[in-house]
Amino acid sequence: MPGRPIGVQLKLKMLILRAKELRFLLESLALLQLAAIHYPSQATKSAADARLKSVQHGKQLLAPGKNQGRELVFFLSGTSDGARRMSIVTCPKCGAKNRVDETRVGQEMPKCGRCGTPLAVGVSHPMTITDANFSGEVLEAGATPVLVDCWATWCPPCKAIAPTIEQLAAESAGRWKIGKLDVDANPRTAQQFRIDSIPTLLIFKSGKLVDTVVGVNPKPAILARLEKWA
Repeated sequence: MPGRPIGVQLKLKMLILRAKELRFLLESLALLQLAAIHYPSQATKSAADARLKSVQHGKQLLAPGKNQGRELVFFLSGTSDGARRMSIVTCPKCGAKNRVDETRVGQEMPKCGRCGTPLAVGVSHPMTITDANFSGEVLEAGATPVLVDCWATWCPPCKAIAPTIEQLAAESAGRWKIGKLDVDANPRTAQQFRIDSIPTLLIFKSGKLVDTVVGVNPKPAILARLEKWA
């Protein structure tokens, strides 16, 4: 800061540093309020309480530990901008319960804090699948099956099956993921999987296409195909 006495410069730097520390403290406390942590033992709770005191002094953000026996170890970082919608998702591999912010699922793939398995969030509506996010949302979903409804806005049969797709998403409870791919807006993925008739439902697991359902089918039939891979 040229032109200012050294003493003034130092005071300004100290004020900036204090402001950053205060912001860090407020963000840390906000994250703690959103985190749902289950303590299996008093010893683990005491250890976490010690970390909480550290956070309250603005020194350290509570971070999930691998060996503290917690059921939930997944946090989303950042500030508390906007409303969060939290849901409990059971890991399909190890059974651990994880709290996930559904509003951030499109930006980050949540993973189980215990074993690292990608988690399927039981959202009330299907995800929007695009050429850009197809790999991350579908192929990298791990052992969780993903149903992708390939549709178009001008397609009457696609509109007819839409309520069934919505119901499957609402009833997933973390067992599977449901997404919708507009074939007109995302031709690369549609061409990759040779979608020449819509609606076409593609079911993926562990990064591979494992089943295909073409046309308007009743919900029990689609559910049976999904449950086969869940």
